[in-house]
Amino acid sequence: MKLNQFYVDNLIKEAISEDINYIDVSADYLIPDTQRNDSYFVAKADGVLCGLDIAMRVFTLLDDTFTYTVHKNDGDEVKAGDLIVEFNGKTACLLKGERTALNYLQRMSGIATYTNSVASLLAGTKTKERVVYVNDEPKLSECFALVSISITYAYVPA
Repeated sequence: MKLNQFYVDNLIKEAISEDINYIDVSADYLIPDTQRNDSYFVAKADGVLCGLDIAMRVFTLLDDTFTYTVHKNDGDEVKAGDLIVEFNGKTACLLKGERTALNYLQRMSGIATYTNSVASLLAGTKTKERVVYVNDEPKLSECFALVSISITYAYVPA
């Protein structure tokens, strides 16, 4: 299922606003606008990757010159130490977006990893795959709202 980009962008912008409010003193006053850096994300534990597009979107919203090279895709199993993505962007924008990007990536990957482990436990049992729709209620966290839209299958008793 493709997520509505307008909806995702709004959630990302709200998260960034909450994280850095209106100014990031260190990034805005100490780092020149022209300074760029290379960086990368590496898996810190074994699991299933999820949310990479959303994590990269955080940076593209902050920096229209941001570029990245993906080494692992959503749904891929990763091992601790695996290189996930390499990227380049304005240093100040990388610093402003890294916490939000990692929060989405880690939370969604954690849910995907847990879902995969449950599906693996149920494999070979008398369960049937059913489509599950999760209501997106306002009281849910923003990240869970994204994941609830992303995860459409679960195993339930036959």
